[in-house]
Amino acid sequence: MISRPIALAVVGLAAWSMTAAAADAQTTLRYKFKEGDTLKYVLEQKMKMTMNVMGNDIEMNMDQSSDMTWSIGKVDEKGNAKITVKFGRQKMNMKSPMGNVEVDSNSTQEPDDQVGQILYKVTKALAGVEVSGTVNPQGEYSDIVVPDKALKEFQELPGSANFGDMFSPDGIKRMLSQSGLIMPKEAVSKGKTWKNKTEMKLPIGKMIAEVEYTYNGPDEKGGRTLEKIALKPKATLDPDKNAPIAMKLKSHSATGTAYFDNEAGRLQEVVTQQNMEMEADVMGMAFTQKMTQTMTMRLAK
Repeated sequence: MISRPIALAVVGLAAWSMTAAAADAQTTLRYKFKEGDTLKYVLEQKMKMTMNVMGNDIEMNMDQSSDMTWSIGKVDEKGNAKITVKFGRQKMNMKSPMGNVEVDSNSTQEPDDQVGQILYKVTKALAGVEVSGTVNPQGEYSDIVVPDKALKEFQELPGSANFGDMFSPDGIKRMLSQSGLIMPKEAVSKGKTWKNKTEMKLPIGKMIAEVEYTYNGPDEKGGRTLEKIALKPKATLDPDKNAPIAMKLKSHSATGTAYFDNEAGRLQEVVTQQNMEMEADVMGMAFTQKMTQTMTMRLAK
């Protein structure tokens, strides 16, 4: 007959082992693509910029909304999918000392002011563009192809040089990666972190962005159990000494949260907030620029 102290010890050991097993539970986060599926996402960005020029503060607020549709083509035995991303309706709203501007790619009426005309041409050029490529179960993109017609339209946009490589195949690949999630190769337990790094070429230099992801485990959202992942983006700027404008990134901080439906293998929502302060010198005139930005990408219902 087992004594009471030993019996309690056995029960305690069993309870501890169950708790330890639960704490060390491993989850493999993967996208699951199915040929013929169509996923519609809405990307929304809200930005506030404040510039101090010669002691005067200039404030500008911009809201942007973009509809995108993912069409899944052939999926191979490893889960890699041929994908076509179509950019749909584009809307932009900007408030600045120069006035308020609203543009919509669905509109046939071009604004009268110069700023409005530039923004209108940008939304029109992007709306309807289809890019193709391959995406693997970790969410990594490759073989991105942008139609020559679209590339030409982007290059002919007013001030296109200021966009850097944003509308190139590499730029589109970077945008798709940054607006989604890159999953770790191995299974993860709660608290596990992994990173992903991208680079962007700009007229002022090279912007290096790195995101640290942390798996926070299952969480309830909208009546469903989803995988919650914390994001901690970090940015640095490698200035181009030959750039016409000397820019310095003084500070950058950012946080974010993503919800992933691991059962269906698709991103449900990702939200990031970032604050950035830059210092510039234009022909001997120095000014500072502060930016606060919120980006939300969610699966449309």
